[in-house]
Amino acid sequence: MNLPESAQSRADLIEHIRRLLDDLDANEAEWENSALGDFLEALAAWLTDCESAATLKEGRIDPNRPSWELFACALSAARVYE
Repeated sequence: MNLPESAQSRADLIEHIRRLLDDLDANEAEWENSALGDFLEALAAWLTDCESAATLKEGRIDPNRPSWELFACALSAARVYE
């Protein structure tokens, strides 16, 4: 799967989402939040907690500045975030 950091454009994010779908199809048992409701809850929780530097690549991503990369990180994290 491509890394969320590679999402530097809308097209990159679309590719990231498609790879997440492929990963879900192939590895659903490895996803903590494979049901839509659980995934959305984890997505909201991760975005709430994401201001920690460790969560966002040692502060390289500004959680208060919307970006394709931040969105990709959030989607990837929501697969397993509790």
